[in-house]
Amino acid sequence: MKQHLEGIRVIDLTAYLSGPYASMNLAAMGAEVIKIERPGVGDPCRWNPPFAGPHGVSFERKDDTDISILYLKRNRNKKSIFLDLQKEEGQRAPGAADREKRYRIGELYARCHGSPGLQL
Repeated sequence: MKQHLEGIRVIDLTAYLSGPYASMNLAAMGAEVIKIERPGVGDPCRWNPPFAGPHGVSFERKDDTDISILYLKRNRNKKSIFLDLQKEEGQRAPGAADREKRYRIGELYARCHGSPGLQL
């Protein structure tokens, strides 16, 4: 069965609560959501407990294989890519997508944080 937003691509530039929640709902309705994360940092909720891994669930990250349950929950059904939007190649990469079928969440955030040349 076709989903409501099937065929729509969403570029997710958000972090924290409301943006990831909105894009999570768009993904649940069938949109292709591509989450863009900062290299070396990623989504801030990656570091929020509780963590799950081979040693079970805990409030402390035991090793590199542990992942935040909050991160898994907020980013389900999304694709993720690390891009440095401060560099020219990072600014061009999101623009390669089909402009007629692409929407942006968090464009204002990217423009306010030093990426005025971002071509979305």
